[in-house]
Amino acid sequence: MTETHSSIVSSLLQDSKADGPHSEPAKLLRRMQNLPNPLQSMGGPDYAATILGSLAEEFSFVTLGLTVPEQLTVEHRERWVELLRWFWQGLESWQASTDPYYYQLAALLAVADYCDFRATEWAAMPDSVGDNSGLMDKLVELHGRFVSSFAAPAGAREPLWERETVERFVLAEKQNDWLTVSELWHAFENSIYVNSFQTQLVKCLCRFDSHRLLAAFGGVDSFGTAFVSAATLTVRDRLKVSASIGNAKVRFAGVFSVFHAWPRIHALDEDEQSLLTSAILAATADQPEWTNWMAAFNRFPLRYPLMQTALGRALAECPDERLKAYVESVHLFAGSAGSRDAVGACLHAFAAAASPDRRRLMWTLAFERWSAWNFGVKENQNMFNIAWSDFDYAIVAYCLECLDEEARRKEEHVIVQGIRTVEDRWHRSFTDFVTEWNRLLSILQPYAHANNVLENGISHLSSGHYSISDPSDRYVQILLRAR
Repeated sequence: MTETHSSIVSSLLQDSKADGPHSEPAKLLRRMQNLPNPLQSMGGPDYAATILGSLAEEFSFVTLGLTVPEQLTVEHRERWVELLRWFWQGLESWQASTDPYYYQLAALLAVADYCDFRATEWAAMPDSVGDNSGLMDKLVELHGRFVSSFAAPAGAREPLWERETVERFVLAEKQNDWLTVSELWHAFENSIYVNSFQTQLVKCLCRFDSHRLLAAFGGVDSFGTAFVSAATLTVRDRLKVSASIGNAKVRFAGVFSVFHAWPRIHALDEDEQSLLTSAILAATADQPEWTNWMAAFNRFPLRYPLMQTALGRALAECPDERLKAYVESVHLFAGSAGSRDAVGACLHAFAAAASPDRRRLMWTLAFERWSAWNFGVKENQNMFNIAWSDFDYAIVAYCLECLDEEARRKEEHVIVQGIRTVEDRWHRSFTDFVTEWNRLLSILQPYAHANNVLENGISHLSSGHYSISDPSDRYVQILLRAR
């Protein structure tokens, strides 16, 4: 069986647990002692050349082994085992008193980075490393020293627009304005030098001490730092941190980092969905935080399809007053695309978990927003076709659960009468006439579909359009085609 990246490192780690010699990276240790700040040097532009380059001079076969493990010689495997033995034994016995400037600690985590340690590799490490409480405490402390910042390259003149964008981002980050942060983040994410000491530190704490991991995240006061640290973890661990942390910046950054990676992250399993629900519920505990979450995550639900099931489950449990922020956050527009299916998925999960009273409250709030919006009538939006809305699921549910048959028929009758008499009313232009005609037919859709749901038991989201059976309808259709 061919070895993979993870299986070879895990296998070599297992071999290193047997008694045997270790091989310390002498050139790396000398290089570290010549650096004024070895920890910060693991995140600069020269990191690969100055630090990883020292490792490559002595252990060049590691790169080969990570890509084509079958080409490793027996001698190379033995030397790699000896390097890994030095690595974990060094962590196991590390003391701040003998390494006050962190030369050795930086070298140890540089080896982890050089060997491309991820969650699987850290999981294969000996449990005894976690028994070094001095090491774990120091890692928590050192994590607090990392702060992400944005600056123009040395010698370059910073453009005015870039400085203004940075200032906007910094202010939004300070105010927990997650909508602005989420919209501007793409401009900065690729300009940050990720510090390998920071990322391996986080992985180490995640492997050995979840309580100290939360303590390390708890002291973060920067979205950028929180994002970088969270992104180094698995999806499950990011969501676990977000669900457990009291730090609002970290909670948002952890969840945002998961969905920012979509579509590379294609799905969430049931455990991850449960953790995401818990993280969302944690955000609902504070009204301002929840409003900011909804502004960022729910303005265009189509952008976050993997979030919808967990969001619906959280809405079924959160305080009643939080439902309004959810309803008001969606950007409604008349069309046949948009976030209709995403909102439908969210509300389907909500309906399955919520009590009847909670469902009726949600449907009523959505109906009130939908009615006031009225397919963009206040914005003078032109409509040349029958349109859907993002709240179709909720409006159909409102017709079924909040109106009895008589009330529903009365509402539908008023709409149909409006359609039948639309050509009798004065319009400023033919476009206004067409718009009014299509707006009324669009308003009719959820009522007509509610009848179809009752008759056929189908989904609350229709795939077609409904019209009325009336001679005037035929006349208007002929008129429209003539134009």
